[in-house]
Amino acid sequence: MQVRDSATGQLVLTGSLPIWGFARDGKTYAAASTNEIAFGELLCPLGFDRYQGHLAAVEQLAWAPEGQQFATLSSDFEVRTWDTARPGITRGVFLVPPSAGFWATQSAIALGPKGRQIAYASGGRDRSRVIVNDATTGKEVASWDLPGGFEKLCPIKEGQFLSVREEIGDGSRNVTTVRRFLEVGKPCPGGQAIRTPAASDRSRFIDHWLSQDGQHYLWAGPREPARGRRIELYEVHTGRLAWNIMPPTAPNDLAPDCLLSDNLRHLWVRDGDSKTLQYQLPPIKPPTPVNEVWYGVSADQRWALAGSFAENGVPRAVVLRRGLDNEPWIEFPFRDGSAPAGGRYLFSPDGRYLAWGAASGAVNVIDLNELETQVKKFEDEIASEK
Repeated sequence: MQVRDSATGQLVLTGSLPIWGFARDGKTYAAASTNEIAFGELLCPLGFDRYQGHLAAVEQLAWAPEGQQFATLSSDFEVRTWDTARPGITRGVFLVPPSAGFWATQSAIALGPKGRQIAYASGGRDRSRVIVNDATTGKEVASWDLPGGFEKLCPIKEGQFLSVREEIGDGSRNVTTVRRFLEVGKPCPGGQAIRTPAASDRSRFIDHWLSQDGQHYLWAGPREPARGRRIELYEVHTGRLAWNIMPPTAPNDLAPDCLLSDNLRHLWVRDGDSKTLQYQLPPIKPPTPVNEVWYGVSADQRWALAGSFAENGVPRAVVLRRGLDNEPWIEFPFRDGSAPAGGRYLFSPDGRYLAWGAASGAVNVIDLNELETQVKKFEDEIASEK
């Protein structure tokens, strides 16, 4: 059962019992099944919105630098742009060319200032294409052809985007980290290598991450040999290696997952045995085992997001905290049965919003300021009744 706002189509209530009817106030309702009757009051959620439109899993999500607009890419290579000022309403929708032999998870998107332009990098084994479109109409305004590679993008200024990618070399299973500044109206520049493979590396990499401001790049690899795996952080503009870590080899040589906080002070490494190690940076000290599986921390450090799992290891919910050191505050269960998708659970650059895509194609967006206000109001009402 679903209840939607008749004016906007926004989903406001889900449940297992069908509603038989509403009272004249439009809020009180009666619901029933063959062996159960229930009465309730419809309270539309404030601070939590669901954006729907994608028909396939959301694989990429990117915020504009100001934090109000964002864009999503689904596994069928459909791009949608959104504005939090109009929750759930699509600004623009268009298809982009699929990557040559890769999935959408190896592609990248970046939304420019004020959400006016969006860049898409396809990635691919032999070749890749970067396209800049008008974020509302989908009209192409620039494009460049690149060698095969795995993509990361971020906006620099109006009409300019930063590409940092793992570029595939001819006849080699290794990759080189290459930086390019792509500007509308100008030809594709030659790339500058900021990381080259070590002599012992035999196969590509495990994960990579570009900070939202384009200042830092995290690389984890190689895939082979397992004993040569390391995690490295680079300053993008200088190419300087800031630090590297050799994490413990995971059981059965499983590739570890890693997450770096936006302020570069915390690194979490999770191995295939579901054990998480937390590194304090800098300076690098021996890691501390922690129980949480962290998904993200806002740039202003006000918010942290961890995962909650069922006994069989399936993701059950995401848990929001007011900072890393505080107790769980609010839990958001996956009632539709689809675990979050789309890479990192992205806090907006200003720390006001949290958004993640789902395998169902929906995008969940939380206005953290509004949510905090509503919770405080509720707590005050409860306290006044005592």
